[in-house]
Amino acid sequence: MKPSRTLKLCVYFFTLLSLTSTVTAIETANDTPALHQCADVKLKWAMLLSVADVKFFSANCESYGLATQQSFKALEFKFNRAVSASYFKKAANKGFEVNLPSALKDRNETIDINHSFNDHYLAIAKGDVYLIKHMGQEGIVLYKNGRQVIQEKNAVFSHYYFNIWLGDQPAIPKLKGLLFKAFN
Repeated sequence: MKPSRTLKLCVYFFTLLSLTSTVTAIETANDTPALHQCADVKLKWAMLLSVADVKFFSANCESYGLATQQSFKALEFKFNRAVSASYFKKAANKGFEVNLPSALKDRNETIDINHSFNDHYLAIAKGDVYLIKHMGQEGIVLYKNGRQVIQEKNAVFSHYYFNIWLGDQPAIPKLKGLLFKAFN
């Protein structure tokens, strides 16, 4: 019996392909480390439809561990097709919550901050670019098409936000795996 098309789509949902490594920088303030491009992956749906080009930047690209643990890092999503804001928000909220330690003192407050932050994601059209920067004490800054959308300086929130994509249970598991492979 052949697997159904729906099953195939579920199995291959958000497969990431085409891993490359280059060194490109993101502009930062004078008093912060430069962010260098550590990895570039293509986010595909059902292994056929290109959804987004995703780039990972860090102050240190020597190894995956060093790059992801930096308090200066960024993820850039350049979308190749429309994606609903509600889908992006739902995935980001779930990815944040499952990676937030259950014993964290300010867990509920931190989840509320995350929901408020993620409410600023807008509908995505083909060609839109979201850039998410973790800038140390300046916290997390979200840009859409080069314009700042929101900044959150809460230290606990900022510490855990990138776990949506890089945590133990990432929203897109293949993204974390392919980013890891970029360093090997």
